[in-house]
Amino acid sequence: MKILYAASEAQPVAASGGLADVAGSVTKAMAKAGNIDCRVIAQKPKMAPYIEQMRINIAKLCGVEIIEDAVVNARKNAKLNQRSEENTLFVCGDASVGVKKCRECFGNPEIIIVDPPRKGLDIEVINTVVSASPERVIYISCDPATLARDCAELEKRGYKAQEATPFDLFPRTGHVESVVCLVRRD
Repeated sequence: MKILYAASEAQPVAASGGLADVAGSVTKAMAKAGNIDCRVIAQKPKMAPYIEQMRINIAKLCGVEIIEDAVVNARKNAKLNQRSEENTLFVCGDASVGVKKCRECFGNPEIIIVDPPRKGLDIEVINTVVSASPERVIYISCDPATLARDCAELEKRGYKAQEATPFDLFPRTGHVESVVCLVRRD
């Protein structure tokens, strides 16, 4: 299985307990796709260690992040987790460009995971995701309005929301984190 993890820009990292819960939901959505042995192209390298902790064998990992420090940290983390340089690549850049570079290295993914900032996905990123034609898109969102807008756009392009899980990572605020699994309609 090939997996692509992508987002349009950096956003603050949530508390590790909450992020681990989100990663657990992402892992559950990935597991529903079948074979757990996977290749991961990751836009948000912060999620990769949590997915690895869920005992998913990540054969290939490509991370794309717009903030250079995050890429540097991801490389250090990969080294600490004894990931070889042959099967790990981190790219500093915008998601649409980074995803294209990851696709050049790993081919089209079966799953794409997006984790955009509050403003949601740029149309260029949506175009890049759809052009890869993954079986599933897992969307991690911190804004229900942009999540609904982007899911509607993805639905127009052949995807249907199958499952949604909300997370209250920020108690006593109006903010909610959500994980939505969209499946390609054939």
